[in-house]
Amino acid sequence: MIIYVMSLLYALAMAVDAFSALFFGWLFDKIGLKAMIAATLCSSFFACFIFLTDHAALILIGIVLWRSGMGAEDSIMKAAIRQIVPKKMRSTGYGIFETGYGIAWFLGSWLFLKFYFAVRYVDEM
Repeated sequence: MIIYVMSLLYALAMAVDAFSALFFGWLFDKIGLKAMIAATLCSSFFACFIFLTDHAALILIGIVLWRSGMGAEDSIMKAAIRQIVPKKMRSTGYGIFETGYGIAWFLGSWLFLKFYFAVRYVDEM
């Protein structure tokens, strides 16, 4: 039974990702980089809904927030880099962005893990 629930949650997450990429891409065309600020604000609290509760409805909200932010990142960031970086340096710009993104993702995940275990009263990791 759990495998079916996980499959449905994954399918929901991917659908949210697809539609949020379309929405935030359209929003980027209308208002520019302000769309990324909106996406960040929209998805910034997903971890609280996923990791700090046991209620299925709140976890579902967290999944939707998480994938909406990822869909926005998928569609907006590459377009934003194209606007900001000169054509001759565009590949370097993409590389720098992806490197920074990966490092920030690692550090954010590590920091969240520290906070998570601190909240759960675990003394050592």
